[in-house]
Amino acid sequence: MAPHRHLEEQVSDATQALDQEEDKEDSLTALSEKHRVRRRTLLKHSSLLELLELPSLMDARVRSNRDDRDRKIRGWVCESTK
Repeated sequence: MAPHRHLEEQVSDATQALDQEEDKEDSLTALSEKHRVRRRTLLKHSSLLELLELPSLMDARVRSNRDDRDRKIRGWVCESTK
């Protein structure tokens, strides 16, 4: 009977080890996804800043009567937001 019990303990230990490995894999997958999203955001950071600065730039240009340039900027904004 003792060998049978020893075998059950080994199976139980192996099952627990597999469960822990699956948990680690799930955790690493989640971390990888977060890293991918952060990396994409950082890569697009400069474009986002340009888009956020455009309204004040356009306002300043309109105040200084530079409408032609504003139309070009407005066209670029429309193209980049599609």
